[in-house]
Amino acid sequence: MTQVGPEPALPSKPNQDESQVPEIEDVSHITLHQAARDGKADVIEHKVQNFGGNPGKLLNKGDEANNTPLHYAVRYGHVNVVKLLSEFGADISKPGEYGASPLHYAARFHTNTVRQPGSRYSSNDDLADGEISAVVAPVTTALSTDKIGGDVNLSHEMQISTEESTESLIMFLVQQGGDVNVCDNYGLSPLHYAASKGNLTAVRELLQCDGIKIDQKDASRSTPLHCAAADSAVEVVKALLDAGADVRAKDNEERTPIHLACTDNKIDTVQVLFERVENSENGSDISDMLEGKNKEGETALHAAVKGGCLDIVKLCLDKGAKVRARRGNLAHPLHIAAINGHVKIAACLIEHNAKIEARNALHETPLHKAAASNKTRDG
Repeated sequence: MTQVGPEPALPSKPNQDESQVPEIEDVSHITLHQAARDGKADVIEHKVQNFGGNPGKLLNKGDEANNTPLHYAVRYGHVNVVKLLSEFGADISKPGEYGASPLHYAARFHTNTVRQPGSRYSSNDDLADGEISAVVAPVTTALSTDKIGGDVNLSHEMQISTEESTESLIMFLVQQGGDVNVCDNYGLSPLHYAASKGNLTAVRELLQCDGIKIDQKDASRSTPLHCAAADSAVEVVKALLDAGADVRAKDNEERTPIHLACTDNKIDTVQVLFERVENSENGSDISDMLEGKNKEGETALHAAVKGGCLDIVKLCLDKGAKVRARRGNLAHPLHIAAINGHVKIAACLIEHNAKIEARNALHETPLHKAAASNKTRDG
């Protein structure tokens, strides 16, 4: 399954004290990317108004990572800056690092705190993947586009409405013409990004957009539900299922979301997937889910045993998984438990009538595999 790439490189931080707004003679030393990152709307307005050429050339120039100022404004939640850049003509859909658009960034990143106009980046803003949520910040209802004259003191904030509301960057970018299904270099859409990062609010907002492709496949043929089943919170899985995501979709390894959830020990997700199929009215059958095989011939039970979660193994068996199901090399789930030293799982399989003398394509029994691997684990 295609993974969302690493976080983008950051432009070098200016050396000014964080409490200071640069004097007008110092503005030339600050790049537009840095100003966008730090939320310096006044600096951006000054530089654009005094550019003397086509502002699009300045606004849409990529840095060493190919990211534009708009990417950084979105990345750090400076909604007022995003709106200003858009008014000046920034390309809403221009691809940056790994082909990711600003909308991809809105689906992936968030800010821990509300950003006021002019607030600066700090090292604390580099977020762990598990902290991702929606990019939502206060925005103003109007932006001033008056030129900044030479006698204007840039230490004053840009003249904007003081009445604030809360608006989603995702919805703003879509309203400005951003393609909700745009793909990066790996075929990942914003919905893939949001789903893989557990960004529930972003997932919900994207699902509200006209034309959203819920089951869009990336380069590895993974859908957003594949991403959510393997990597994120069960609430994201529920939201995708509520929107009609296909539980039977297969990636290029012919894995369905249940394979990934079982392998990665996501028991809550496994339970939800089973429940949705059991309660579905579209003809889906839980036996189809349990007996569906990936490219290696593995069922959900094989995947659960490989993942090493006893509770998921028990759940699969309780739902009717075939304990003697054979994978491509004729291995039973018991072979896999023996190879990985999962003693308790092996005992559970035997209690459910697993065949101790079962032989794989090489005529090896689970005992042969246990002796060869010489592993012992609690699972």
